[in-house]
Amino acid sequence: MEVSGNEAEKGDVIAFFRHGLIFHVGVYLGRGEMLHTGLNRHARVEKIKSMQFVEAKFYRYALHYKESHET
Repeated sequence: MEVSGNEAEKGDVIAFFRHGLIFHVGVYLGRGEMLHTGLNRHARVEKIKSMQFVEAKFYRYALHYKESHET
């Protein structure tokens, strides 16, 4: 589910778009920072503002558990 940047929480996925397509993703860490990997495949923490992409959207994935009370 998409959430606004103001509602973003640690662990949310950030998708970066170019020309309407997802180009890069990262994990939101809070304080305007994200964890992602670059072309060298090393994980690093960077400010979201430093990313040179046209648009960023935040997404939250929630598992919904259904309890069964069958006897």
